[in-house]
Amino acid sequence: MIVANIEKSAPALATARTFLDRFQTMIRKRKISDLSPWISDAKSSLIASFGNGVSKDIDAIRNAIEQPW
Repeated sequence: MIVANIEKSAPALATARTFLDRFQTMIRKRKISDLSPWISDAKSSLIASFGNGVSKDIDAIRNAIEQPW
């Protein structure tokens, strides 16, 4: 309930949480096709610096998604 109230009061935080959830799902499900759209979306949110970092290290992120750990 507390999280819901915070997200209701600060929609930008709810959006940022959604982007982080999407990133985690992309990594877990190894969905490389979601990477570019995610970067574009993240760059206009509260996690823009994270999105920019992912963009700068895109080769490493692609390898982390595609390669077995």
